[in-house]
Amino acid sequence: QMQWGLVPCWAKDRTLGSKLINARWETIAEKASFRESLRQRRCLVPADGYYEWQRLGFEKEPYRFVVPSRDLFCFAGLWDKWIAEDGQVLQSFTIITTEAASAVYKIHKRMPFIIKNGQEDLWLRSGIIKRQEAQTFLSRFKPEDTLKFYRVSKMVNSVKIDVPECIQVLN
Repeated sequence: QMQWGLVPCWAKDRTLGSKLINARWETIAEKASFRESLRQRRCLVPADGYYEWQRLGFEKEPYRFVVPSRDLFCFAGLWDKWIAEDGQVLQSFTIITTEAASAVYKIHKRMPFIIKNGQEDLWLRSGIIKRQEAQTFLSRFKPEDTLKFYRVSKMVNSVKIDVPECIQVLN
């Protein structure tokens, strides 16, 4: 099992992870928190959809985003292993985000970087990437941009609620 929120191996304590739940695609090769994981610890985070909130005046409305086929897909991710002073091991990950595709941009300005179908092995199995090769490697990927979305119930705002109604279309 892994904790969401990357705790780099060099972190003084695990609290840094709460600030590193997302990593910007545009800067992952340069940021110290992500650079080494990009080089050799890439992962895929499976999903069947994700939520974003759109602000409408003083209200916010949740939307669920899916690929048109409604199949599973994968977010590009990075992981690391941190060892506490007492020897406790924590494995953690972060999801990479990018500028929103045109369909998503109406709702939110950024989105998770969804690895296109067929590029999963390239993301995972490209071996260790040298620092000077990072941008060339990243340029081989384009995020999935054919997403569909629909409004859902505000109950998705609570992690305590895990019911089928969370993914149903709200009229």
